[in-house]
Order: sequence, then structure tokens, then C-alpha cells
Amino acid sequence: MKIAIYGITGAGKDYLIDKLVNSLNLKALHIKGSTELYRLAKEKFGKNFKELNGCQKDELRKNDFIKLVKACELENDIVFVDGHYAFKKDDGFEVVFTDADKECYDHFFYLNTSSKNIIKWSHKNILDKHGINADENFINKWKKFEISQMSKICSTMQKELVILDEDSVTAIEFMRDWIWQFYDKFDYPNIAERFVEKLLCEQNISKVIISDCDKTLSVNDPTYAYCDFLGIKKEELKRLFEGDIYTSYQFFKARKMLLNFNTSDIKKAKAYALSKVQISKEVDEFIKSKFKERHFIAITCGIFDIWNELLKDNTILLGNYQKEENFFITPLLKKYITKELRKNNISVVALGDSMTDIFMLNEADNAYVVAHQKPNDSLEKYLAEHQDGNIVQIFAGEKQYRTMQYIKNEQLKIYDLQSKSKDDELDSLIAKCKSNSRVGGAKLRKAHQRLGELMARRLCDEDDRFAVLALMRAGMPYAMGIADGLEAAGKKVAIFFIEKDIDEILIESIKDRRVLIVDAVVNSGETLYKILNKLPLDSIITATVVPENIPLKVFEILKRNRLFTVRISPNRYKGEKVMRIENGKGPDTGDRLFGTMEL
Repeated sequence: MKIAIYGITGAGKDYLIDKLVNSLNLKALHIKGSTELYRLAKEKFGKNFKELNGCQKDELRKNDFIKLVKACELENDIVFVDGHYAFKKDDGFEVVFTDADKECYDHFFYLNTSSKNIIKWSHKNILDKHGINADENFINKWKKFEISQMSKICSTMQKELVILDEDSVTAIEFMRDWIWQFYDKFDYPNIAERFVEKLLCEQNISKVIISDCDKTLSVNDPTYAYCDFLGIKKEELKRLFEGDIYTSYQFFKARKMLLNFNTSDIKKAKAYALSKVQISKEVDEFIKSKFKERHFIAITCGIFDIWNELLKDNTILLGNYQKEENFFITPLLKKYITKELRKNNISVVALGDSMTDIFMLNEADNAYVVAHQKPNDSLEKYLAEHQDGNIVQIFAGEKQYRTMQYIKNEQLKIYDLQSKSKDDELDSLIAKCKSNSRVGGAKLRKAHQRLGELMARRLCDEDDRFAVLALMRAGMPYAMGIADGLEAAGKKVAIFFIEKDIDEILIESIKDRRVLIVDAVVNSGETLYKILNKLPLDSIITATVVPENIPLKVFEILKRNRLFTVRISPNRYKGEKVMRIENGKGPDTGDRLFGTMEL
């Protein structure tokens, strides 16, 4: 086994590894990275490592040093290497981590010693030697950069970058546990695979809803009530996960904190926390009304025994902090369970409220985030930076996350033809238009046009003079149907074909008409957004299909107008030249309408 422990200069990697090697009843070796590189430089080039050019340094790092590590593994049970991801260079950082490093090691750890302690414990000459300004802000920036980049690298390999701290006693205890029980307790992709395999052996499942518990199914977090009963300050628990670091080590430390009491006190604390739980009626009703046919999996980073009392027998529950616990529920395990379910062609809806849920939400087919009492600051920042995701906020209060928005919202003025009509013809037309119908060409164009004619009946009462703006190219057949239907009812209609935008000349020419902006589907809404910003607020948007989840900026502009749609679809995807909806992509409506799918 080859284990790499990274961290900036002065973090204490050598100290931790030496103590760990001495504590293991195994043949273990500590390879000191910098020392060996300097030795190899002298042997191969007869120079000090710092005197080598870039190519020579790369050769030593990628070839000679990696060969040394692999050779040492043959003679030892475990090889520990202390490594550097990057060094300070000018105002930034020079990355020295290589693809060879990535492929060499079995496990990756990062020693995130507090910046204050790095400055306090390091001899000044060590910091000066590496050109390090002993400034907390700079050291924090350095560590943040390394952790962020290494986490992404480990994620691509389905590995966890475990973040340790300067509590060497607990770190050693944890790493001993990791070394001896990795497969059972920390190999999250395989744990998820085993969980889903067992689940499918016991039940026939095609759809699931997977939900966080604390502050998602409940308004409050019962873990804090548990801590309060035992005299654990809320801040102490929060401090363990400071900086939104939720790796296995943090949950290992939390377990020690929360279970370091006698059995009687733990039992009383759980009963007290149970009495304080406030179940969210809104979320419960949302799940029952929208997803009642799905199997329910509750998975929480919180306390298992509390939720085991609260949830029904037909719920599958995974949680933390049991006396006998095989593995930790971490954000990574949530992610891999969701991923494994989808890998087995199971449709997944996910609900969560915080950064511990973000991986799970990103992996799900449909993802919903809630904020019962107030928005989560870290989640708010993340969603503001990742607005291209498929996460929707439900039950938004005064302050909304920058997420996709749930279209079936009382703030929107919507006319949904499918829900208003029980017409057999309408059902037949909708079936032809759906992405999985395999209908295209003339049949699909005629279906869109006929739907437009049916929608025109509802639009007739709006005015006697209309301007129909057909958004090209997919909106054309539906727009023509609307125009024909309005003309058949004796209305005056002017039709305009819009590629990407409208100009002042067009705006002036239609100012005395009721404006209808017509498209086949509202998805990203980019063109729609540009056009509506230039038109009167009472303009009407009419689309054959609107997905339940839409971008926030489109949602905001729809609130200022009115929406008429044939149907609201649970699907949202990017249009591509594919035959079915999969991995966020689906058949492009324009390609289906005009026979260009295979071009």
C-alpha cells in the first residue's frame, strides 16, 4: 500500500508520518520526498536539485522518484511519502504534482495544519528558505488552492482526499483504522455498489427519492438538540467541519465527540433530540403528491437512531453515530449511492439543504434544495457560482438561492392546456410530441401546428390584433398553428420569424398589437429573456412544452408576464442529436421537426 500525505512546508508531515510508522505493527517505511529528490539529483546529475533545469526536475519527479516508491513497496507492507502539490512562485503557485504521482499512490491525505500553528511551530529559517511570507492570509490561500485542486484530482479517480489536522493522536488513530478497514469502512464507491446490489436483490426498483434528513425532512437539526442535552456546544461540532470540509476524518472525530458518553446519557440525549424534531409538512406533502410512487431512501450525515424512530418501516435509512457502525455517511457516499442507482437505470430524485448534499444533488436526475429557516451561506455561494446546474429551490422564502426554479409556482400566471382539457385529441397530439415518441418530420410538424390551433382558442379572448413572434426554428410549426387558429376566429395576425433577437423597427411596428412569443420549448430561455426585456410587461409567452425547472432569470421575467403552455414536463435536458433522454441530453426538438437528426 502506498500512501501520500501532502501539505505545505511546515505543516508537520514528517512528524505525523514518523509517529504513525512507529505505531503500526507492520513493516512500514517513510520516504522523505524532498530529501530523496536532493539525493537523486546528486546521483544522476551531480547537482543540487535547485540547480536543475525544469526538464531535469520533471524527469526526477516523474521517473526516478516514482520508481523508488514502487521498489520500496515490494519490500514493505506500507510506504508513506510526504509530498508537495505546489510551491510559492512570485505572486502565485508552481504546481509540482504530476500525473505520475496521481497514478502512483493508493491513498491521498492532506495535512491541513492551522496557519497559526504553521507559523508558530516552524523555525523562521525554514519558512525563509522556501520564500514563504509568514502571513496567515497567504498560507490560508496556499492551503485552499492545494485542497481544491487535489480534491478535483482525487474525484476523477473515485478516491477521497482525506483532510487531516494537527491533532496527531486522533489522526494516527484514524489512519490506523483506514489502513486496516479501508474496504469495509472507507471505500465509498464499492460500499455504494454493495448497497445498491443488495437493495436490488431484495426489491424491484425503478424509481427512488433519496433525501437528506436534518433540515430537509425536518425544519431543524436534531443533532444540535442532542449536543445541547450533553453539554456539547454547537460551535464545537461546527468547528470540526469548518471551511466546509466533510471528509471521513471529520466524521471520525465527530463520532468520538458525540459518543464519548455512557450509554444511559446517550439514550436520554437521543430521546430529548427526538422530542425536539419539527418535521416539515411542506416537504412531506411535496414528496407524497409528486413522488408517491417512488421508493424512499433517507440518507443523513446526522444521527441514525433519531431518524430510525421518526421514519416509517418502508423507508430505507442510512445514518451516522451508532455504537457499531460499518461505515460513515459522508457527502461522498451520498454521491456514489446516487451514482450507482442511476448506473442501474434507476431514476433518482434527490432532496437536500446544505453542502453535505451537493454531490448527491448534482448526480440526481431531478434535484431539489430547501431552506426552511434561512439560506445556507455556503450553499448560497456555491449555487451562485454554479447556475448551470439542474438544482431547483422549493418553498423559496424572501431570499432565493440562484438555482433553477420550480415552474409550478403560485407566483407565476400559468395556463396549462393539458391540465385544463380532457380532450382525447389533445392527449394523442401530446403523445406524438414527447421526446420518447420517435415521431418526427411531417407528422410532428402537423402535431405542433394542431396544438397551436387548439391553443389559439384560449388566446382569442386576449385581443383582436396579434403579433406572433415565432422563435426559429423549432417554434415555427406551433406559431403557424396559433396564427391560423386566430385568423380562423376572425383576428388580425402579423407573423414574424425571429432568429435571435428583435430590433427597434419591429418593436415599433407591433406596439398596437397583443404580442405572442412562440417557441416549441422553454429551456435555457436565453433568446426569450433577451426579447422579453425589450417588450411590454403584458406580453404573452406561449410554448408547447415548459420544463418544471427553469433558470432563475427566466423565472423572474415570467413573473412579469403570462405563460400559456400545452404542458409542463418533468424533463429538462440539453437538445442534442440523440434518440433518448440520458445524462442531461435529449433529442433536439428542431432536429425532430425538420429531419436533421442524422445530419
